[in-house]
Parts: sequence; structure tokens; C-alpha cells
Amino acid sequence: MPFPALRGAYQTGNAAVALTVLECLADKLPIDIGAIKRGLLLVENPGRFQVLPGRPLTILDVGHNPHAARALRLSLINLAFAQNRIAVFSMLADKDIDGVLDIVKDQFDEWYIAPLDMPRGMTIDALQDKLVGHGIDKIKVFDHVQSAYQAALAKASENDRIVVFGSFHTVADVMATL
Repeated sequence: MPFPALRGAYQTGNAAVALTVLECLADKLPIDIGAIKRGLLLVENPGRFQVLPGRPLTILDVGHNPHAARALRLSLINLAFAQNRIAVFSMLADKDIDGVLDIVKDQFDEWYIAPLDMPRGMTIDALQDKLVGHGIDKIKVFDHVQSAYQAALAKASENDRIVVFGSFHTVADVMATL
């Protein structure tokens, strides 16, 4: 079987689970091997460790809980060296931001943060306080996620990495600018 087209270290395990389910259901849901191979090679999941074309390396990840943060961290560790690692980050107030920050804080050199414009969105002050509380001090504050992303792009060199994460809404705001 081919490796899945989805990036991230955890995707091989996800593919193995899917293949096991297909094997268990083979008598009720027969699928030819060619379709399975095409599915693995052509699958897309926008916003889940999605690597954008071009430089600097830019990754969109909707991860917003500790489980997703662990997967993001492992995937980032497996990437090539980046000279400067920039997080474009925002989260909803009802998510486990402390758990997420504990896991990924060492993967970034700078944090570009902005509030999410919705009732569940964390205020910029609360967001900044959380980062500072986790020992993160290289923080730039913006009014909108799109502004944070544009600033990260303007500052980054071709050897840098930008990772947009923290919420489906964070990634959606950036995807709207692409």
C-alpha cells in the first residue's frame, strides 16, 4: 500500500485504522484495491497539517486541543530546520489553551496573536496573558488573524516557517486571504 498523501506522522496510523475497518467490512462493503490505493494517494484534508506551496514554509493546522497539539508538535519536529519559527495563533476561550501551550510552546520563536471575532473568542488581553504565563515573551499583537498572518509573511525569510493554528476559525481566517 502507498503512504497516505496527508502529511503528519500520525497519518500512517490513521490509514492503518481505515484499512483495518475496510478489511472488517469487506463482505458487506467490497472495495477494490485500486480504489483504496487511489484514495490513499489523493486524499486531502484542508487545514489539517496543510502545507502551502512556496516559501517560507507555511502550515495550516486546525489543532485546538492537547491531542492535536501533540500531533502538531511531532509533525513539526520531523520537519527540516527552520531559521525562524513563527506561530500565528488564536483560540476559543472554552478550549484548553494551557494544555496546548504546554505542548507546543518550544516549537516557536515568535508568536503573532489576534482575537477571534466571535462570542467564544478569547480576548487579546486574555490570550496574551496566557502566553506570558507560559513563559512566552516574543509576542506581537494584532487586531485580526489575517493581519497577523500578513505580518508574519512580510517578516519571514524563505528559510523560516509559519504555522497558523489554534482553531478552525484561525485557519479559516487565513484561508480566506489565500
